[in-house]
Amino acid sequence: MIYGQAPGRIENCQLGVFCAHTTVKGRTLMDRELYLPKSWTVDRDRCQRPGCRRMSNSLRNRFWHNGCWPVRRVTADKACGGDSKFRGWLKRLRIGYVVAVPSSAPIVSLSGSQRADQVVADAPTEAWKRLSGGEGAKGPRLFDWAVATLPTVSEAGTGWRRWLLARRSLPRNARGELEIAYYLCGAQAGTNDDDLIRVAGARWSVEDCF
Repeated sequence: MIYGQAPGRIENCQLGVFCAHTTVKGRTLMDRELYLPKSWTVDRDRCQRPGCRRMSNSLRNRFWHNGCWPVRRVTADKACGGDSKFRGWLKRLRIGYVVAVPSSAPIVSLSGSQRADQVVADAPTEAWKRLSGGEGAKGPRLFDWAVATLPTVSEAGTGWRRWLLARRSLPRNARGELEIAYYLCGAQAGTNDDDLIRVAGARWSVEDCF
């Protein structure tokens, strides 16, 4: 029994991790892996025998070896985005990324280390701008967005930059709160805020493929 997002409850169902490719001309699913809940994978020796692999690694390796590169940008949810090894792999290949991370994710810059939500809480009002994250079934998906540059000594002179991107919902939730999503971004120097926002919005492409 697994919690299914579509029905919104625990059911006997299967979940998967999917890889989609999107361009200005369209989108399509490229690959998939069956999701195994944590309770099934705590015994690592047992997983090794049938060949259970880390899902994001399996997808990325097949995508690479099947000649589906190059791609300019990668976006992912918190399950992959929170993995520093995944982000490091993309950086080594010089593939830009905009990946979701938890609010508690440590954000390192020249000023030290803070949680993502602490960094965003300090953002001035004028840092937020209202833009579409892409077209939805009912029109543009409008959100308020804020971007903070994250300079570090290790990236000086490399031509690579990192940012923290925040997406704030417009309607308040049932608790009267404005929900905020957080993204860690890495790309070539000169990448603008609008490009980061466009890539963040492209993550809905995988849902549009079903």
